[in-house]
Amino acid sequence: MKGFKEKKVLGRKCQSCGTVYVPGPTYCRKCQKEIDTIVEVKDTGTLGTFTVNLADIRGNPLDKPNIVAYAKMDGSDTWLMSRLEGWSVGRLCTQVCV
Repeated sequence: MKGFKEKKVLGRKCQSCGTVYVPGPTYCRKCQKEIDTIVEVKDTGTLGTFTVNLADIRGNPLDKPNIVAYAKMDGSDTWLMSRLEGWSVGRLCTQVCV
């Protein structure tokens, strides 16, 4: 989370196989080696999919839609899931949906 406070996206790079993880685990899932190399990746990426939640887990309506996205940051080999803050459904669909 340190990188996010500095407005940077940080991951971990396996020196054995070169895989870059965001967020970064302490070991490589491919070769099972310990990872201690921190790398910065770009703050741009590819949106794989997203969902718009209109209700909470109990079915109660939310005050405003909650958007959750699945994205792969440029420079990373892995995908991450995160809530999109500051985005409206209309903005997301005019800039991303096809």
